[in-house]
Amino acid sequence: MKAAINSLLLIGLLAPAGLAQGPLAHELPDDTLIYLEVPDIQAMIQGAGASSLGRIYGDDEVQNFTGPLLKMLDQGWVQTRQMAQQMGLDPEVLQWDSFSNFEFGFCIAPGTGEVPSLCVAASLGMRAGRAAKTFGFLQGMAREQGFAEAAEGEHGPVLRIEYNDEELVEIRLQGDRLVFWAQTANLGSGKLAASGSFQKARGQAMFDGASVFGFIRPSSGINTMMQMLRTQEENVGELMESIMSRIGVNSIESVAFASGWQNGDSVSAGVVDFGEKGPSGVFASAAQHALDLGMLDYVPDNATSFSLFSADVGEMWTLMQGILTDVTAIETRPGRTVDTEWRESGHPSYDWIVGERSQLLGKGMHGFGKQGFTYSVASGSMMGGPAAGGAFFKLDDPAAVSEMLHGFMPQLSDWLSSVEELPVELESKPLIVRERDADGRTVSREGPEYYVLKINSTKLPAEMRQMSFLLAQFTPTFGVTADGWLAVAPSRIAVTNALRKGVEKPENAVRKNAEVSAFLGSLPKGVTALSWSDPRPGIEGAVTMVKGFLPMITMQIPADQIPVDLNAVPGPAPFVNNMRPTEMYTFIDANGRIVSKSRGSFDIADALVLCGVGAAVAPAAMMWFRAESMEAQPHARAEEPAEPSPSKGAVSPKAGPEQVRAVRDELDRLRTGVIVYQLENNAYPQSLSVLTVATDKYPFGYLPKPDRGLPKDPWGNAYKLVLRNGSYLLYSAGPNGADEGGASDDIGLDG
Repeated sequence: MKAAINSLLLIGLLAPAGLAQGPLAHELPDDTLIYLEVPDIQAMIQGAGASSLGRIYGDDEVQNFTGPLLKMLDQGWVQTRQMAQQMGLDPEVLQWDSFSNFEFGFCIAPGTGEVPSLCVAASLGMRAGRAAKTFGFLQGMAREQGFAEAAEGEHGPVLRIEYNDEELVEIRLQGDRLVFWAQTANLGSGKLAASGSFQKARGQAMFDGASVFGFIRPSSGINTMMQMLRTQEENVGELMESIMSRIGVNSIESVAFASGWQNGDSVSAGVVDFGEKGPSGVFASAAQHALDLGMLDYVPDNATSFSLFSADVGEMWTLMQGILTDVTAIETRPGRTVDTEWRESGHPSYDWIVGERSQLLGKGMHGFGKQGFTYSVASGSMMGGPAAGGAFFKLDDPAAVSEMLHGFMPQLSDWLSSVEELPVELESKPLIVRERDADGRTVSREGPEYYVLKINSTKLPAEMRQMSFLLAQFTPTFGVTADGWLAVAPSRIAVTNALRKGVEKPENAVRKNAEVSAFLGSLPKGVTALSWSDPRPGIEGAVTMVKGFLPMITMQIPADQIPVDLNAVPGPAPFVNNMRPTEMYTFIDANGRIVSKSRGSFDIADALVLCGVGAAVAPAAMMWFRAESMEAQPHARAEEPAEPSPSKGAVSPKAGPEQVRAVRDELDRLRTGVIVYQLENNAYPQSLSVLTVATDKYPFGYLPKPDRGLPKDPWGNAYKLVLRNGSYLLYSAGPNGADEGGASDDIGLDG
């Protein structure tokens, strides 16, 4: 089954997911918006096999648990290959070693009027002449069904589905590649591979072990969007252009990423390049705020994740004010602007964002500092720990932030309460501080305010009210501490503790963790953000919890309705032993590019592999379920004798439903063996006994459950195999024991 899984894995990788740039890059237009490439599919499969996911899948406990499921899929996969062969497609095309590389490109450019010009292309490299075989199969289908016409293209034969002066949809055979190409217009003569920004981006992002490469040119999409907006509404187009310019999106020349594996770790790299002009807007300020690693002194050594970040909230608010100025100046109708309509509506948001209180809001926003950190601690319980970390922003002006929250939060609370569809409430609460007075008595006083978001279960849809208990555990809370921090946490206790004691440095900080220390020692200069997380404690707790629930599950669901043995569910060891912490950091390099790198147990390449496996397993699973449903249909008919047919004779009344079911099960097992034999030997077996003969590739023979051998039918007679005109018939002689060639009371199965 592992060979079949490899094939399924490979088929799934044919979704858009390429170390020389692929040939499709030499054909795509220069201003291609998105380009994705798997340069070496075989290397990707090898890398995935050595990854954390591959090691987990190969663990003995996991294999023992998934064994029955893999056998089920194996039967579906065998039938899928047989169906492909019956349709005229060489089943070898579905083998994992058929494919070499994959590319995908999407292009968009300004067109005529509101309709942009588009181009979508994909290229699949195949080995051992299988591209030509597959093209021949498609050509035959086109000839039979008339959906395309064959022609000779510039680089080889072509199947043209649509063809006129500019619009083009076709499938091409170009050497050892199959190329799908669709376009609505000619997008120019420049080629992506010759583009300097593309070559530079590829060189920056790719690394040894990279299996996936992606390239995005934002300007292609932005220019097209701007033209479409101007065509529809000139003012809106100008507004969007102003917003893009203020944010700095239009200063991005390219975004590139690569993902793969190194030494069994999942690794990725991303680069945002601004070209010679450099970054603008929010991107220009990113390099001005170096990360304060001293924030790690506040993270305890038992933290299972943490992050440090730097951001200028005040500058972002100034940017937002500029955008709001542009928006409010838009004329809605002669003599009326957005500002006029908004102000006259009387909505309190106008007062805060544009009106008199906007100064209070702006002062509060500028009161934020530029540094912060987050952390969490795995609680080991189902609901999570009440004080398991949070997010903490250092404030430059705590009083300004407190004043802003004190004025703004009650109005936000009133607005949330007024919206009937929103099942969310915001509460403002004073911290109750208990202390001893001069006489030693315990007295209470009100401390700083904090704010709690809660779910209002009475506003939940009826179908979600049963979940209200779980949702009630999530109460995001925030408040300003006396020592100048904004504390935010998913639970109330974490914030109220910080309000009482301040944000304290723990006795043992996370730097003492050896894995964290090694990560920090590897960081380059100029880091602007970093994060570290260890999934192992959480995975261990989750798996342990699931195993604890299994007895309750098995009591509710009959064992024969579950394709796996729930008693064989693996413990945490296969997962924990094959995983590692995830490390991520972002920095600004000497050329002003934003560079991000990560290393861990799961990344983009792993996600593509999982999506591919899921998409590829589906056909095999469908074939298996189809076979099961077809098998079930005769069971219902077995109790009522049917008219005899050449392949399935009438079932004798002496044959009970259980006997018929046993015959059908064995015939299905024999059919699987016949199919496997035929695929491997290009001929049907001359007798059933051949299916039990061991070979180098099949040391236990061709049959599933080989330990069963060739049993007799319920009436003590051998099963029959008859070859006829390129097909076969499997059958039991039935209750009367007479070989009637599949007629009368014989119970048969066509092949």
